[in-house]
Amino acid sequence: MKYYTRSPEEWRKRDEEKERQRRARFNARRRSLLFLLANLAIAFSMLVVVRIYISRRPPIPGVVDGLQVVIKAEDEIISSKPLDVKVWIYNRDPGEKKVTISEYHFEIMRGEDKVYTFDYPHKVPFTLKKFEGKLVFDLRREMELKNLKPGDYNVTVSMNVNEKNVKISKKIEVVEKLDIAFSNLSMFYFLDESIKPVINIVNFSGSFKNIKINKVQITMEKNGEVILKRTENLSKVIKVGPEESISVGEIEIPSPETGKFVIKASVYTDEGIVSKATSISVIKNPDADVRGIRIVTDFPKYAMKGDKIFFHVYLVNDTNKDRYILVKRLTLVVSDNFPIFSKDMKNLRIWLEPYSQVEIYKVLPWEKIAFTEEGNYKLDVVLDTYGGLIHRSDIINIVEK
Repeated sequence: MKYYTRSPEEWRKRDEEKERQRRARFNARRRSLLFLLANLAIAFSMLVVVRIYISRRPPIPGVVDGLQVVIKAEDEIISSKPLDVKVWIYNRDPGEKKVTISEYHFEIMRGEDKVYTFDYPHKVPFTLKKFEGKLVFDLRREMELKNLKPGDYNVTVSMNVNEKNVKISKKIEVVEKLDIAFSNLSMFYFLDESIKPVINIVNFSGSFKNIKINKVQITMEKNGEVILKRTENLSKVIKVGPEESISVGEIEIPSPETGKFVIKASVYTDEGIVSKATSISVIKNPDADVRGIRIVTDFPKYAMKGDKIFFHVYLVNDTNKDRYILVKRLTLVVSDNFPIFSKDMKNLRIWLEPYSQVEIYKVLPWEKIAFTEEGNYKLDVVLDTYGGLIHRSDIINIVEK
C-alpha cells in the first residue's frame, strides 16, 4: 500500500523518539534540580556550622563597640631592665568615633602580692579617626620598675569606655640570666683585615654574681661547616654587677676569603655554658651608591611637656641584594631654633641583607631628651657615607599636660 506521508511504523518510531527526548530533558532538569538542592543543603549546613562556631568562639579581649583596648609589653623581660608597659586604645571601624574613658585602673600583681597600682577615675573625652590608635597609659612615665624578682607577673587594666566596662590582662615573665656580648666586632670586614672579637659576659640580674670561668671558645662557620676553632683555657672567678659587662677573652681570627660567616662564642662556667652567635661578611669593597637605602625612625609625633622621649633609628634596605654601607659620620640633632640634643658617631659599618632593616641608634636610658616648652621640634638624622648622603627629618608636637 502506498502512503502519502509516513507509514504507521514511521509514525510510531517518530513518537518513540519524541518521548525519548522528552524523558531525557526531564531527567536532565531533575538532575539539575537535585544538584541545586544538594548545594543549597551543603551551604545551609556550612552556614549553621559557622554560626555555631562564631557563637561559641570567645570574644576578642578588650573589644567594645568597635574599639579595642590593648596592653603592649614584652612577654619576657630581664629583671635588671625597667618594666615597659603601655596601654593603647584603637578604633577598629572605618569611621571616626567619639570616645570617653573613665574609672581607669592599672595593676601589677606577682601571685598574691601587689607590686604597683595606678588609678584615674576622671572622664577623658577624645576622638579617634578610622583605624587610629591612642596611647592611654605609659608605665615608664609614672614609675620605673626594675630589679624585680624573677617570676610571673600579671598586668590587669580595667576602665569604662563610653560607659561600658572593659577589663584585660597580660602575663609577663621576669627572668635572670647570663649572656654574652661581642665588642670590637664589625658587621663586615675587608680582605686581609684581622678579626679580633672581644667576648664579654653580661649579668642580666638585679644582684652581684661571682662567676667562675673555665674556658672560652670561638668558632667560625661557613655554609654550616666549621672552618676555624680557637679555645682559651682559663680558671678565674670574676665578680659581675647587675647589668655589668666584663671581658673574659679576646681571640684573633685570621682573615678568611670573601663570603658570609657565623661567629659563635661559648663561655664555660661552673653554672653551665653560655653561648651566642652572630653573622659577619668579608667583602672587597663597600657600596659606592646608596640608592635604595633609607632611614626610618619611631620618633613620636606628639608628647606632653616635660615627658622624656625614647626612640630608635633604623637603616632600611629596599633592594633585593646585600648592601654594605661604610659610614664616615652619623649626625643626629633634635632642635627647635637651637639644638636640645645631639649625637655624633663615626666610622660605622652596616651590613643590610635584602629587604631588611638594622637599628643604628637608640636613645639610652641615661640620655635625657625632655621638652620644657610647647611647640614643634625637629629631628634630623644624616648619614655621610662613602656612597653619598642619606637624610631623614621628623617633627614632634609638644603640648601642655
